[in-house]
Amino acid sequence: MISANKTRKAAWENLRFSYWKIFLLNIIPVGLNFIASMLFSLPFILGAIALGTTQKALHTNGTDLIVGFLQFFVDIPIFLLSIAVSGCVLTLSRQNIDKFNPFKELFNRIKPPYLKGIIITNILMGLLLLSWTIVPFIIVLIVVSFVGGETFFTFLFALATFIVGIWKICQYSQAIFLMYDIIEKNGKLDSSMQAITLSKELMKGHIWDFIRLQLSFIGWGLLALLTCGIGAIFLVPYTDMANAEFYRALNREDEELSF
Repeated sequence: MISANKTRKAAWENLRFSYWKIFLLNIIPVGLNFIASMLFSLPFILGAIALGTTQKALHTNGTDLIVGFLQFFVDIPIFLLSIAVSGCVLTLSRQNIDKFNPFKELFNRIKPPYLKGIIITNILMGLLLLSWTIVPFIIVLIVVSFVGGETFFTFLFALATFIVGIWKICQYSQAIFLMYDIIEKNGKLDSSMQAITLSKELMKGHIWDFIRLQLSFIGWGLLALLTCGIGAIFLVPYTDMANAEFYRALNREDEELSF
């Protein structure tokens, strides 16, 4: 069993040397997302001022489609940078690097061969989660709508689907860390499913340990909400480091895991 308290304690100790580095790592994708949102909203704000109307009046199906299309392509690099934060935090959890440059390290971890690994691993995880949760639920809804059935049955199936979804998310939770470790060791992934398969193997017997760790941050999450998000400035680096420490603890327990 991996203790949530010990994991958080290890993360806390590490944050004494790496808090500001992790803070800056997270600021980059968050800042880019904020800037992009402002840039997409600016034409509507200026247009509303110039025409003396409301922003809502300027939102048509055509303009919303164009903005949504552009937003999608802007969100891709932001998403890649968000994933790259995990690789950087894992490095910081293993050694205190005085000359660690958050900007350089973050962008290095979305270059080849990491880029291919990030894209393949996340697409496969998304498809697997879709197949385990949404697809079965949609099939049941269709069957119930044609054949008929009790609402209670639909609720039970929805609940079961939700539980399975959470379980699968936990099983795949170490895939990104593994992907970075595999590529750093071997230069590439041996197969598209390698990181996901190893994550499932690594999480055997530790699903509840991972869930307990995540639940242990509920109090911190509520505090962040009560402070209008200001508490997240500390919470996000703390959870990032705790997740990296949990992965390291898993690796120490499973000495037979090899890639």
